[in-house]
Amino acid sequence: TVYVGSRDGKFYALDVLTGSQKWVYTTRVEPSDPNSPFNEAPIVAPAAISEDGSTVFFGAENMHWYALNTANGTERWAPKQLVGQSFLYTWPVVRGNTVIVRTMSSLAGAEWLMESVLDSLSANPIWAEERTAVLNWLAQNPHQKTLYVFDVATGVEPYQVAMGRVTGNNFPAHPAVVDNQNRVLTY
Repeated sequence: TVYVGSRDGKFYALDVLTGSQKWVYTTRVEPSDPNSPFNEAPIVAPAAISEDGSTVFFGAENMHWYALNTANGTERWAPKQLVGQSFLYTWPVVRGNTVIVRTMSSLAGAEWLMESVLDSLSANPIWAEERTAVLNWLAQNPHQKTLYVFDVATGVEPYQVAMGRVTGNNFPAHPAVVDNQNRVLTY
């Protein structure tokens, strides 16, 4: 099976041998609103499949994040509305029981928002001090978040990554990658 997101706001499962459609899913908002102008939002970034092959993950330009059953296209969990302006130039990364995704910042000058937080730390701070400061800042400014980690099965965020803004408006965040030692790396 080949899984393809489209600018028509639909996500398709196609038989790789025949090209015939197995199922189709139309993007929507959550909570569900059939009259929302954000239903059928374009899908412009690649998808990822869970390690067991049962779930496909993708984002649409209505800034909702989806998890679908690969067998029939039904939702594994309700779409999640994320912060940002786009999923363009990013891709999700699956590692074990988690899926990691970045969004593009929607704020001009966002790359400078963390400067005051980091400047307020002691000279040569240890990582634990930086981590605590960034997590506290994100807790107070959830609209600044661009890096998400979800449990593959439930869609729950098992933890918050201490990752502040590193890009500005209209500049995509660097997607996460998994290196040859199975570590997740981000910038």
